[in-house]
Amino acid sequence: VLARAAHPDPAERFGRVDDFLRALRRAFGADVVTRDREMAPAEVRNPYKGLRAFAETDADDFAGRDELVEELLDHVTSHRLTAVVGPSGSGKSSLVRAGLLPRIRRRAAGGPGTVLVTDMFPGSYPFEELEAALLRVGVTHQDGLLGELVADDRGLLRMSKQLLPDDDSELLLVIDQFEELFLLNHDDEARQRFLANLVTVASDERSRVRLVVTMRADHFDRPLADPEFGALLRTSVVPVSMPTYDELTRAIAQPAAGSGLEFEAGLIPRIVGEVADQPGALPLLQYALTELVGAREGAELTMAGYERIGGVDGALTRRAEEIYEGMGDAARDATREVFLRLVAVDDSGDDTRRR
Repeated sequence: VLARAAHPDPAERFGRVDDFLRALRRAFGADVVTRDREMAPAEVRNPYKGLRAFAETDADDFAGRDELVEELLDHVTSHRLTAVVGPSGSGKSSLVRAGLLPRIRRRAAGGPGTVLVTDMFPGSYPFEELEAALLRVGVTHQDGLLGELVADDRGLLRMSKQLLPDDDSELLLVIDQFEELFLLNHDDEARQRFLANLVTVASDERSRVRLVVTMRADHFDRPLADPEFGALLRTSVVPVSMPTYDELTRAIAQPAAGSGLEFEAGLIPRIVGEVADQPGALPLLQYALTELVGAREGAELTMAGYERIGGVDGALTRRAEEIYEGMGDAARDATREVFLRLVAVDDSGDDTRRR
């Protein structure tokens, strides 16, 4: 930075004092994101996702977990089953969808065969969800697909061979929120057969199916109770911890840089300091950043704006209270009923979301 500032050729120096100070601050700590000064505020795109998980189309905005994505890619390439396990709110779904899947597709594009990717949630009827997932990518239409899948433990293996093209293609099946198989499905026989089908495709050397399941760590004991599937998990787990300080910094700064947004000096370290070591804080962080972009001054994200939205802890609460207070009595009653139904609690007191 100093060499550029003192360059013999004036054309090579910083054009403005502000540019020099910004570069100097970045040299001492990546708490400032540069932007294109020519970009009008109306052109700024909000790169943050609020409360929803990142999708595959959000890959350009997914940052900070490069090492974990690389580890996950290597594991999926060398294993038929990969279990992505971590605490609630640690970003498992985003890691798979916005981190892994784009890398899988890019790697496959340079290889001899293609990879067909489909995903599902187990829900209350896992075989019906599996049928719908397979029909989205199958190159041929199969009548009676559901019946074939539930017929025996080889249903998925058998039908995958019929649905995939007659080449070197593989199917990557992502089963998100795998704990739903144990918490929302109350048919023990269907659950056992579903697990048996997964064991078959993960164990058969000629299988053209690779499985990626995401699961909350506090429910990890459920699949371990199945002897065969539990044995596969011993070599299939990729643990996901909460992001480190540096990973959180990159997750905040890089999407902003790509959207022409600039953080006031010191704001990123403050945000990271409020999020680090807090379990399940990633959704709250994304929501606060989304609100912060809405409170920006031009294309700059400021301390004052961060204070106005209530910070990471207060942004969602403030917005929820604002919406709720604006409702009539009937709407409030309906809201309470809806939110009570969004959580499923089993006999042991464990909870999970219910869509």
